[in-house]
Amino acid sequence: MHERTRRGDDAGRRSNGDHDASRRRLLRAAGSAVAAAGVGSTTAAGATSGSTTTGSSPARDLGTDCPDATIEPSVTHYDHSIEDVCEDGHYETREIQYRVRSSLESQFPTVGSLVDDGFVPYFDFFVEEATWSHWLHPEYIGDDGVLDPARPESVLVDHEYWRPMGVMFVATPNGDRLDPPPSTYETSDGACTPWHAHVGLPGRYAWTKYRAAFATDVEWPCRTPWMMHVWNYADEDVYAHGAPADRGGAPAEPAGFDAGVDTSEEPLAPEHIPDALRERCEERWGDVATRWGDAWADAWDDATDDEDDGDGWNLPWNVGGPLDAGQSK
Repeated sequence: MHERTRRGDDAGRRSNGDHDASRRRLLRAAGSAVAAAGVGSTTAAGATSGSTTTGSSPARDLGTDCPDATIEPSVTHYDHSIEDVCEDGHYETREIQYRVRSSLESQFPTVGSLVDDGFVPYFDFFVEEATWSHWLHPEYIGDDGVLDPARPESVLVDHEYWRPMGVMFVATPNGDRLDPPPSTYETSDGACTPWHAHVGLPGRYAWTKYRAAFATDVEWPCRTPWMMHVWNYADEDVYAHGAPADRGGAPAEPAGFDAGVDTSEEPLAPEHIPDALRERCEERWGDVATRWGDAWADAWDDATDDEDDGDGWNLPWNVGGPLDAGQSK
């Protein structure tokens, strides 16, 4: 049922044979890195076929049973309904978009309102020159709701305008993976289920780091949970994976906290977030980064035989930042 979409251009990188061999080596090495970090995990309802408990499973069991896994970023769609069933003009698409818009305007109009409510920036916020990012709410990811715009698992933030511009629902009621994910509506042609999951190594790695920092059980999954974007300003591609070109336009939103900058002159960046939030991120994620940094760098080098940036992949953990200082390929 799942349809994979690979992100990125493989042209000129490696031959297919070399790429497949590197893929297998890196997936095995990734499992070794997770085990070496001593991260325990549990398997949630089909979450992963290679899991470890207190790092005791053989490394060869980690990642080897994930046929859709890729080294580069890639996603798999739950089904074809985003193209065959879901319609931007359908009244139920517009209804959920309206509810998202109302929630953003009334509850989460600024970055400061996200901070006050308990959202934390995901790893893409710390990628150099990122133009938008996900902010996650651990409590909402673990509650019993799904498709609740008043308690979205993630809010999507535009950096240029300091603006919450959409939400990402994550199908994890009570913290457990939900499969199949719910339909946004039903038609005579079937259910509209525009959910995606990350099967590429960057997305899987980032989700595992999040789980290591915020959950009591940690997994090395074949894919992330099902996720679904709903964009506030999109007239087309309301459920698209990528951000729309229209993000509301100028002027920029006020920060909603003492950022020390004019938001109309500087885009949102890690150095602008409140000290308390930065300290919380460092406290939660810093230990994970420390435990995984060297192991992951060694895993990458072992898998690719490439110690420089020649492959051209912009992977989240390659960028030095407040949470991942010292990590490299």
